Amino acid sequence: LLDVDGCLKKGSNPLECGQKAIDYLNETKTPYVLLSNATGEEVAMAQHISKILQREVPAENLILATTPLVDLLQNISKETQILAIGAPHFTKAFFTKYGFDNVIYPNEFYFQHPQSCPQYKFSHTLPSQGPTATYNNKPVDFLIFHADSTDWYADIQIAVDCLMNHGQLNPSIKGDPTHKVRVLCTNPDITYSDSHHLPRFTIGAVLSQVLNFYKMFTSRDIDVEFQGKPYKKVFDVAKKRFDQDSVFYMVGDSLESDIKGGNMNGCVSVLVKTGKNQEGDVKDDLEKPKMVFEDVYQAVKSIVG
Repeated sequence: LLDVDGCLKKGSNPLECGQKAIDYLNETKTPYVLLSNATGEEVAMAQHISKILQREVPAENLILATTPLVDLLQNISKETQILAIGAPHFTKAFFTKYGFDNVIYPNEFYFQHPQSCPQYKFSHTLPSQGPTATYNNKPVDFLIFHADSTDWYADIQIAVDCLMNHGQLNPSIKGDPTHKVRVLCTNPDITYSDSHHLPRFTIGAVLSQVLNFYKMFTSRDIDVEFQGKPYKKVFDVAKKRFDQDSVFYMVGDSLESDIKGGNMNGCVSVLVKTGKNQEGDVKDDLEKPKMVFEDVYQAVKSIVG
C-alpha cells in the first residue's frame, strides 16, 4: 500500500523516486494499491496521477478517502437528506454520480438563505452558484465532510448551524432535539504535503474548526465516522483487493495517517523521508514506523527484494 502525496509526488510535480518505484513494482509484477487520503472519483484521479508521474496507474490500483463512502451511498435511500462540505465541482459530481440529486451544498444554500452567511454583503466575491436545489426544510440526516474546502466561511458556518439546530438548516425553524445527524469525514488529516514548503490544509482542518466551535458553544463532543487513513474502513477496502494471507506494507510520509494507520490495521509501517514527517516527529508508539527509508524507491526495492 503506497501513499501518493509526499511519497510519489509533491503537488503537480513527480518525485523521481516515485516514478522508479512504480516502474520497479511493474517490472517485478508486485501487486500494489495507491492508498490516498485525496478525495474524488477513482478513474479521474488515476488519470491525474498517471499524468503527473508519466506512468500509467490503473483506476483499480487506486483507493481514495472517498472510496468507502460508495458502500454507504449504495445502501441508503436517495431521499436521505445530505449536507455535503467541500469544493463544489468535486463534491457535486461525486454525489450526482451515485444518484443523489437533492444534496445541500453551502455555496448553493447561501443564495436561498443569505442570512446564513451575512458577511458576504461586505464582500465583492460571492460563493460560486450552480443549479440550486430548493431546500425543502427536511432536517439533515448526514453531514459529510467530503472534499477540500474552497470557501471556509460558508462551509464552517452552515455546518455549525446544522449541528447546533439538530439538522434543520432553515434559520426560521427550530430543530427537533431528538433528531440525530450522522457526521462523516473522508480525510481526517489536517494537512498534506504539496509543492509549497509548508503543509497545506485539507477538509480535516475544516472539520476540526467545526468541532471546536460546536464544543465551545455546547461543551459537548460530536462522534465522527472517519473514512480515510488511519482508520479501519479504507484499509478494509484496500485489503479486499489482495489475497487475504498477504503481508501488507503501508509506505508513506505521514506519521499520523500512513504510519499510525499501518500500525492500527495489521500492516508493516514504512516511513519515507520525502514528505511531511521525519523520524524525530514521532509522538507516540502508534506513530513509530517499523521501517524507515530515504524514499519510496528504496523502500519497495528492499521490501520486494
